[in-house]
Amino acid sequence: MLAQPALEDPPAFLDDPVRVHFSVGHLTELLDRYHRDFTMEVRRTDVPAAPVTEGGGALNLLFHADFRQKLTDAVDIILADAIFQSACLGGTEPPLGGTEAEIAFVMAPDAGYELRMLAPDRLNPGEPQEQSLFVRAPFRSSRFRNPLELFTALGFGTPGDPGVQYPADQIFPVEFTPSALPARLADDAELSDALHQFGLDALETPPGPRTTLLWTPRPDGSFQVIGLLLEAPEPIERGPRLAVQSVELRSEPLDLVRSTRAGDRLLFAAPAPVAIPPDTESELDIVYTENGGQQQRARRIVLAAPVAVLWEA
Repeated sequence: MLAQPALEDPPAFLDDPVRVHFSVGHLTELLDRYHRDFTMEVRRTDVPAAPVTEGGGALNLLFHADFRQKLTDAVDIILADAIFQSACLGGTEPPLGGTEAEIAFVMAPDAGYELRMLAPDRLNPGEPQEQSLFVRAPFRSSRFRNPLELFTALGFGTPGDPGVQYPADQIFPVEFTPSALPARLADDAELSDALHQFGLDALETPPGPRTTLLWTPRPDGSFQVIGLLLEAPEPIERGPRLAVQSVELRSEPLDLVRSTRAGDRLLFAAPAPVAIPPDTESELDIVYTENGGQQQRARRIVLAAPVAVLWEA
């Protein structure tokens, strides 16, 4: 049995469904032979009792599992095709694969939940519930409804409605030349070492989402961007669910070179400094995919220089 999300997964976005997958397709029939039914429920685990549908805890949310067949691996697919194409079997639906069901409900942000699977005895209705519990799968919800809401908290919007908040800035001396940083991801020590090379050892982890641009001045008084740091109180990069491909500034790439194991701090470095012409506004894009789908973009507007410099001018 596989439940998604699992406790070791990043927190589930509030719009994400809860899924359960069984590697066999005859679970309910098997339980029926023992006079047992199959039910699932979601329980809030970190607050006093309040209805789950209102974002609270138990009363528990019972739901009907609308199972559908799902082939589990390449062997299943090959066998299923052979059975279906066999003339002597007449297109019989192959008895292969497992079953899967899902539920979507109103999650509270940053909350603990537990998916519970039970098999109550229909001949013994007084049986304690815990005796019929055969699987419990804890998970946690995100602070954000979906990836776009996470990027909005970082100051980004859609390409049609980009974010315009001022980012945080770090300004380096004109002669500063960052070291080349080959990609070494999901390693806290490597990220710490890279921040040390940038002289950012004292940069405190923020309590909330933060976007920091790394600037160096040019001899002519204009500025250029050499890097970007994204930080959030929960993972930004989270595997296939939300995969950050790159960042682009004025269509120039900034490569993801360092990240924490949790994926909540991402450091991007420009292969070559990106010059920002004076008196301009530039587009800064996060290029990402959701669940392995097509590339999408979250966008914010960047001014021609660090905000403190513009204010002084």
